[in-house]
Amino acid sequence: MYSGRNGHVITAKSLKKMMRRLGQSTTVNEYKEMIGRFDVNNDGFQDARDKFRCQFPELRRN
Repeated sequence: MYSGRNGHVITAKSLKKMMRRLGQSTTVNEYKEMIGRFDVNNDGFQDARDKFRCQFPELRRN
């Protein structure tokens, strides 16, 4: 499911591929929207920094 940057990010395309394997059929745009909810730094990916910042919102820097 991880893609790019040495396998440390989740892209909408890689998420769609994994979900299709699990029997879900959703558009890439819907996955982009899903990732966007947690994409703290607005780079279009879900990565470890986003995950950490979602878990500890008090540590967010804008």
